[in-house]
Amino acid sequence: MYLPEVISRESEFIVKNVKIKQSNIVYFILLIFWSIVGFLYLITLFSTCHSLDMFFNLSGCKLVSDKQGNKVSYSDSGGFFYMLSDDVVEIWDSRQVSLINQISQNGVLRASISSDEKTLLSDNGNEIILWDLSSGQPFTHFSGEEIAGSVFIQDNTIIQNNLVNEATEMWNWQSEEIILEIPHFQFSVVSLNKQVIAGKRETNFEVWNIESNILERVIEFEDHFPYHLALSSDGGYLSYLTEKMDVNGSKFNEIILVDVESGDTLTSLSAPSESISTISFNPTNTILAAGSVDGAVYFWDLENNYQLRSLKFNNKERVFDIAFSPINDDVLVGTDRFTAIFSLSDILD
Repeated sequence: MYLPEVISRESEFIVKNVKIKQSNIVYFILLIFWSIVGFLYLITLFSTCHSLDMFFNLSGCKLVSDKQGNKVSYSDSGGFFYMLSDDVVEIWDSRQVSLINQISQNGVLRASISSDEKTLLSDNGNEIILWDLSSGQPFTHFSGEEIAGSVFIQDNTIIQNNLVNEATEMWNWQSEEIILEIPHFQFSVVSLNKQVIAGKRETNFEVWNIESNILERVIEFEDHFPYHLALSSDGGYLSYLTEKMDVNGSKFNEIILVDVESGDTLTSLSAPSESISTISFNPTNTILAAGSVDGAVYFWDLENNYQLRSLKFNNKERVFDIAFSPINDDVLVGTDRFTAIFSLSDILD
């Protein structure tokens, strides 16, 4: 008369054991899965930070984000940097290398941090939004048609390209008063000291001092129009990439360095790659860096006019942007797979 109860208890015991075994199998599978994920992440980290020229020396590299860095830049004082990826701008503390905040704007193309490091500007070509840097919340926006570029000049001053008016405009965002307008001109870059801009007017390059509203230099081009413009931190030097042709008809690229005051070409640097995507000066204007879409960052000593060691990525990640820190020797590199900080001294040693 106790047989059904015994069978019931045995069945219950068997069911529990089966459930425990199934649970253990699930845990075991999950353990294997996450172990593989962690292993692959370490491989990715190693592969990312490993430079062929640094021979497995990882001390100079710290992976910041596994998101691509379409645009990267430091704040004026170097306390923060941002990276732009798809529709998101991430703001990082550069000293701690920690994520502070992130904002989202549909189709965002550009970003800029105010000099007091309290405000972030973002624009998507049709709208400029100003964000509180600490909270990540927007507090005002400006709608406009066909904005081709925008950046903070001072805490309350923005410079932008207005394609509708075909002009570069500098204006106070609080009063919306236009302070300076340069007709038929589109700026491309701003110097680190925010006093000099350079850009295009028809078939020429022009360099303007926006503090004194003076046209400092016009650079004329007869054939191959240059691209990937860069200004030194004080606006004294201009660098650009141009395509040339040798006597045999073969095309090659050169990076040209121009003295803005005299207009003289100081040097021509042979570009190691035909796919240069960005050019940048370091804050002391002694080193020039160029990134390429075939997975390399090249460095030149401008004082002695020779090429230094290069940084090459194993997976040939396309380099989109480069930024030098104003406070140390860090170099921020944005690629199509990651954004990372490298120590320049470790790269060049």
